[in-house]
Amino acid sequence: MHADRTGPRSGDAGFFDRRVGPVSRTPDRRRQRTRRRLLDAGAEIIADRGASGLRIAEITSRAGVALGSFQNHFASKDELVAAVVGESIEALAGEIGAVAEADGDPAESAIAALRRFVRRAYEDPELCRVLVNLDHGERLFVEASRPFAETALSRACDAGRFAIDDLDIAVSSIIAGALAVVRRILDGHVGADADRVVALSALRAFGVDEPEAARIARLPLPSSHEAPARRGTVAVGRPGEDLSSGARS
Repeated sequence: MHADRTGPRSGDAGFFDRRVGPVSRTPDRRRQRTRRRLLDAGAEIIADRGASGLRIAEITSRAGVALGSFQNHFASKDELVAAVVGESIEALAGEIGAVAEADGDPAESAIAALRRFVRRAYEDPELCRVLVNLDHGERLFVEASRPFAETALSRACDAGRFAIDDLDIAVSSIIAGALAVVRRILDGHVGADADRVVALSALRAFGVDEPEAARIARLPLPSSHEAPARRGTVAVGRPGEDLSSGARS
Protein backbone atom coordinates (compact mmCIF):
# COMPACT_ATOMS: atom_id res chain seq x y z
CA MET A 1 0.00 0.00 0.00
CA HIS A 2 1.34 3.40 -0.95
CA ALA A 3 1.36 6.22 1.59
CA ASP A 4 -1.13 9.04 1.04
CA ARG A 5 0.81 11.93 -0.55
CA THR A 6 -2.01 14.31 -1.31
CA GLY A 7 -0.46 17.14 0.74
CA PRO A 8 2.28 19.46 -0.50
CA ARG A 9 5.85 18.17 -0.53
CA SER A 10 8.75 20.26 0.70
CA GLY A 11 10.29 20.10 -2.76
CA ASP A 12 7.21 21.51 -4.51
CA ALA A 13 7.69 24.89 -6.15
CA GLY A 14 5.91 27.52 -4.12
CA PHE A 15 5.56 25.27 -1.07
CA PHE A 16 6.63 28.12 1.15
CA ASP A 17 6.77 31.83 0.42
CA ARG A 18 8.91 33.74 2.92
CA ARG A 19 6.46 36.68 2.99
CA VAL A 20 3.11 34.92 3.05
CA GLY A 21 3.88 31.57 4.69
CA PRO A 22 2.79 28.09 3.59
CA VAL A 23 0.68 27.98 0.44
CA SER A 24 -2.82 26.70 1.09
CA ARG A 25 -4.58 24.41 -1.38
CA THR A 26 -7.92 26.17 -0.82
CA PRO A 27 -9.14 28.62 -3.49
CA ASP A 28 -9.56 31.48 -0.99
CA ARG A 29 -6.01 31.13 0.28
CA ARG A 30 -4.63 30.90 -3.24
CA ARG A 31 -6.56 34.04 -4.18
CA GLN A 32 -5.24 35.93 -1.15
CA ARG A 33 -1.71 34.78 -1.93
CA THR A 34 -1.97 35.95 -5.55
CA ARG A 35 -3.33 39.34 -4.51
CA ARG A 36 -0.52 39.71 -1.98
CA ARG A 37 2.08 38.94 -4.63
CA LEU A 38 0.56 41.51 -7.00
CA LEU A 39 0.56 44.17 -4.27
CA ASP A 40 4.15 43.41 -3.30
CA ALA A 41 5.27 43.54 -6.92
CA GLY A 42 3.43 46.81 -7.50
CA ALA A 43 4.94 48.35 -4.36
CA GLU A 44 8.45 47.35 -5.45
CA ILE A 45 8.02 48.91 -8.90
CA ILE A 46 6.46 52.07 -7.46
CA ALA A 47 9.34 52.37 -5.00
CA ASP A 48 11.80 52.06 -7.88
CA ARG A 49 10.21 54.31 -10.50
CA GLY A 50 7.02 55.88 -9.19
CA ALA A 51 3.44 55.15 -10.18
CA SER A 52 4.02 56.14 -13.81
CA GLY A 53 6.47 53.23 -14.09
CA LEU A 54 3.76 50.65 -13.50
CA ARG A 55 2.88 48.27 -16.33
CA ILE A 56 0.44 45.44 -15.71
CA ALA A 57 2.58 42.93 -17.62
CA GLU A 58 5.62 43.79 -15.50
CA ILE A 59 3.59 43.56 -12.29
CA THR A 60 2.35 40.07 -13.10
CA SER A 61 5.78 38.97 -14.30
CA ARG A 62 7.46 40.13 -11.11
CA ALA A 63 4.67 38.58 -9.03
CA GLY A 64 5.07 35.28 -10.87
CA VAL A 65 1.41 35.01 -11.84
CA ALA A 66 -0.43 34.83 -15.16
CA LEU A 67 -1.21 38.11 -16.90
CA GLY A 68 -4.93 37.35 -16.84
CA SER A 69 -4.87 36.99 -13.05
CA PHE A 70 -4.50 40.73 -12.61
CA GLN A 71 -8.09 41.48 -13.63
CA ASN A 72 -9.34 38.95 -11.07
CA HIS A 73 -8.03 41.19 -8.30
CA PHE A 74 -7.88 44.76 -9.62
CA ALA A 75 -10.08 46.50 -12.17
CA SER A 76 -7.20 48.72 -13.29
CA LYS A 77 -3.63 49.75 -12.60
CA ASP A 78 -4.99 52.77 -10.70
CA GLU A 79 -6.92 50.47 -8.36
CA LEU A 80 -3.71 48.64 -7.50
CA VAL A 81 -1.94 51.98 -6.89
CA ALA A 82 -4.74 52.99 -4.52
CA ALA A 83 -4.41 49.69 -2.64
CA VAL A 84 -0.63 50.07 -2.28
CA VAL A 85 -1.05 53.65 -1.09
CA GLY A 86 -3.77 52.56 1.33
CA GLU A 87 -1.34 50.14 2.96
CA SER A 88 1.29 52.90 3.10
CA ILE A 89 -1.14 55.26 4.80
CA GLU A 90 -2.17 52.64 7.34
CA ALA A 91 1.48 51.98 8.16
CA LEU A 92 2.14 55.72 8.54
CA ALA A 93 -0.86 56.12 10.84
CA GLY A 94 0.30 53.15 12.91
CA GLU A 95 3.80 54.60 13.21
CA ILE A 96 2.44 57.96 14.37
CA GLY A 97 0.03 56.21 16.71
CA ALA A 98 2.92 54.38 18.37
CA VAL A 99 4.50 57.76 19.15
CA ALA A 100 1.19 59.11 20.46
CA GLU A 101 0.74 56.15 22.80
CA ALA A 102 4.29 56.13 24.16
CA ASP A 103 4.83 56.06 27.91
CA GLY A 104 5.56 59.31 29.70
CA ASP A 105 3.87 62.69 29.67
CA PRO A 106 0.73 62.28 27.50
CA ALA A 107 0.92 65.92 26.38
CA GLU A 108 4.46 65.43 25.11
CA SER A 109 3.52 62.16 23.39
CA ALA A 110 0.49 63.68 21.65
CA ILE A 111 2.48 66.65 20.35
CA ALA A 112 5.40 64.44 19.30
CA ALA A 113 2.97 62.41 17.15
CA LEU A 114 1.60 65.59 15.57
CA ARG A 115 5.10 66.86 14.81
CA ARG A 116 6.16 63.45 13.46
CA PHE A 117 3.35 63.54 10.90
CA VAL A 118 4.10 67.09 9.77
CA ARG A 119 7.79 66.27 9.42
CA ARG A 120 7.00 63.41 7.05
CA ALA A 121 6.29 66.07 4.41
CA TYR A 122 10.01 66.92 4.59
CA GLU A 123 11.29 63.37 5.00
CA ASP A 124 8.98 61.46 2.62
CA PRO A 125 7.41 64.00 0.23
CA GLU A 126 6.49 61.34 -2.36
CA LEU A 127 4.21 59.49 0.04
CA CYS A 128 2.72 62.74 1.32
CA ARG A 129 2.02 63.97 -2.21
CA VAL A 130 0.03 60.84 -2.88
CA LEU A 131 -1.77 61.22 0.45
CA VAL A 132 -3.02 64.71 -0.43
CA ASN A 133 -3.45 64.23 -4.20
CA LEU A 134 -4.88 60.76 -4.70
CA ASP A 135 -8.65 60.48 -4.53
CA HIS A 136 -9.66 59.43 -1.00
CA GLY A 137 -6.05 59.59 0.22
CA GLU A 138 -6.83 62.12 2.93
CA ARG A 139 -9.98 60.26 3.92
CA LEU A 140 -8.01 57.04 4.32
CA PHE A 141 -5.45 58.79 6.50
CA VAL A 142 -8.12 60.44 8.66
CA GLU A 143 -9.89 57.11 9.20
CA ALA A 144 -6.61 55.38 10.09
CA SER A 145 -5.22 58.10 12.35
CA ARG A 146 -8.35 59.34 14.11
CA PRO A 147 -8.48 56.56 16.76
CA PHE A 148 -4.87 57.28 17.75
CA ALA A 149 -5.53 61.04 17.91
CA GLU A 150 -8.62 60.54 20.06
CA THR A 151 -6.72 58.31 22.47
CA ALA A 152 -3.75 60.69 22.67
CA LEU A 153 -5.85 63.78 23.38
CA SER A 154 -8.06 61.90 25.85
CA ARG A 155 -5.01 60.75 27.81
CA ALA A 156 -3.68 64.29 27.98
CA CYS A 157 -7.06 65.58 29.17
CA ASP A 158 -7.39 62.85 31.80
CA ALA A 159 -3.94 63.74 33.11
CA GLY A 160 -4.93 67.38 33.43
CA ARG A 161 -2.45 68.46 30.76
CA PHE A 162 -4.94 69.62 28.12
CA ALA A 163 -8.23 71.49 28.50
CA ILE A 164 -10.52 70.46 25.63
CA ASP A 165 -14.24 71.23 25.54
CA ASP A 166 -15.17 69.02 22.58
CA LEU A 167 -12.88 66.11 21.80
CA ASP A 168 -14.45 65.34 18.42
CA ILE A 169 -13.98 68.90 17.18
CA ALA A 170 -10.46 69.05 18.59
CA VAL A 171 -9.44 65.84 16.79
CA SER A 172 -11.01 66.99 13.52
CA SER A 173 -9.29 70.36 13.76
CA ILE A 174 -5.84 69.03 14.56
CA ILE A 175 -5.87 66.44 11.75
CA ALA A 176 -7.28 68.89 9.19
CA GLY A 177 -4.78 71.54 10.26
CA ALA A 178 -1.84 69.16 10.00
CA LEU A 179 -2.91 68.06 6.52
CA ALA A 180 -3.20 71.71 5.44
CA VAL A 181 0.33 72.42 6.67
CA VAL A 182 1.63 69.32 4.86
CA ARG A 183 0.16 70.72 1.65
CA ARG A 184 1.90 74.04 2.22
CA ILE A 185 5.22 72.29 2.85
CA LEU A 186 4.90 70.26 -0.33
CA ASP A 187 4.10 73.44 -2.27
CA GLY A 188 7.27 75.07 -0.93
CA HIS A 189 5.48 77.81 1.01
CA VAL A 190 6.59 76.82 4.52
CA GLY A 191 10.05 76.74 6.10
CA ALA A 192 11.94 73.91 7.76
CA ASP A 193 10.43 74.06 11.26
CA ALA A 194 6.70 74.05 10.52
CA ASP A 195 6.20 71.11 12.88
CA ARG A 196 7.23 73.25 15.87
CA VAL A 197 4.93 76.09 14.85
CA VAL A 198 2.01 73.66 14.49
CA ALA A 199 2.84 72.13 17.87
CA LEU A 200 2.97 75.51 19.59
CA SER A 201 -0.38 76.54 18.12
CA ALA A 202 -2.01 73.27 19.20
CA LEU A 203 -0.63 73.51 22.73
CA ARG A 204 -1.93 77.06 23.11
CA ALA A 205 -5.35 75.96 21.85
CA PHE A 206 -5.37 73.13 24.40
CA GLY A 207 -4.79 75.54 27.29
CA VAL A 208 -1.08 74.94 27.93
CA ASP A 209 0.69 78.03 29.26
CA GLU A 210 3.25 79.76 27.06
CA PRO A 211 6.52 78.65 28.74
CA GLU A 212 5.40 75.02 28.92
CA ALA A 213 4.05 75.08 25.37
CA ALA A 214 7.36 76.46 24.10
CA ARG A 215 9.28 73.76 26.01
CA ILE A 216 7.18 70.89 24.62
CA ALA A 217 7.30 72.25 21.06
CA ARG A 218 11.11 72.30 21.17
CA LEU A 219 11.62 68.77 22.54
CA PRO A 220 13.68 66.38 20.38
CA LEU A 221 11.50 63.99 18.42
CA PRO A 222 11.71 60.23 18.91
CA SER A 223 12.99 58.14 16.02
CA SER A 224 10.54 57.40 13.21
CA HIS A 225 10.76 53.59 13.79
CA GLU A 226 11.35 52.95 10.09
CA ALA A 227 13.02 49.78 8.90
CA PRO A 228 14.64 49.79 5.44
CA ALA A 229 12.67 46.77 4.23
CA ARG A 230 9.35 47.72 5.78
CA ARG A 231 6.44 47.84 3.36
CA GLY A 232 4.18 50.82 3.91
CA THR A 233 6.43 53.74 3.03
CA VAL A 234 7.07 53.65 -0.66
CA ALA A 235 8.07 56.39 -3.05
CA VAL A 236 4.74 56.62 -4.84
CA GLY A 237 5.21 59.25 -7.47
CA ARG A 238 7.61 62.04 -8.24
CA PRO A 239 7.21 65.82 -8.11
CA GLY A 240 4.89 66.92 -10.90
CA GLU A 241 3.89 63.36 -11.82
CA ASP A 242 0.32 62.47 -12.71
CA LEU A 243 -0.09 59.71 -10.15
CA SER A 244 -3.22 58.19 -11.55
CA SER A 245 -6.28 59.07 -13.54
CA GLY A 246 -8.03 59.61 -10.21
CA ALA A 247 -5.52 62.13 -8.90
CA ARG A 248 -6.78 65.58 -8.09
CA SER A 249 -5.09 68.48 -9.85
